[in-house]
Amino acid sequence: MKVDLSNTSCSAWASRSCCTRDTAKHISRNASDGTWLNFDWDHCGDKLPLSPKCRKHFVDDLCFYECSPNTGPWIISDLRTIRKERFFSVPLCRSECDAWFEDCQGDFTCTDNWAKNFVWTQGKNSCPNGSQCRTFKDIFGTSKRFCETVFDGSFKYADDTQPCMKLSFDGVNGNPNEAVEKQEIRNRAYLDAYTGGVRRWIQLELPYS
Repeated sequence: MKVDLSNTSCSAWASRSCCTRDTAKHISRNASDGTWLNFDWDHCGDKLPLSPKCRKHFVDDLCFYECSPNTGPWIISDLRTIRKERFFSVPLCRSECDAWFEDCQGDFTCTDNWAKNFVWTQGKNSCPNGSQCRTFKDIFGTSKRFCETVFDGSFKYADDTQPCMKLSFDGVNGNPNEAVEKQEIRNRAYLDAYTGGVRRWIQLELPYS
């Protein structure tokens, strides 16, 4: 669905989007206050807030999470209070992941899994008991581990030579993730057809199995 996302951080998704303008505006404000849905990016305290360049990548991730129409093949059941589904193991381009980690490695966090490990009190996240705030570099080590761990496996580190998703693009020349989704759908259709054929062959060859 085409949505007016002009003057928001999510404008690249305007031609086909799963988010509303209101959601995009809230995400844009998150670039400064970091409290979208009461999730505090600055959980290590006011003295250790995320840097602007690191924060921008998390804003891009939020736009992808809320607005992308291309994650369908990777949707799985996730029966939690806040949602019923999530995407899992979406191939994220290595260049995107490396840039994200590069811009955040000197910033601070207290856990490697932002989806599961925080303590929630009065609707707001805080660091787990006994945890210490350390740099992203110390917590995650590598860009691959960061991207595959920080949101509990939502992303899979993928080489740029393979079909992989972009979190940031200008939208002027279309959405590069459309082709990635279509390729995944084709791959799964081929696999389903192939495995279905193998099953039928086994049934014919081994009728008593």
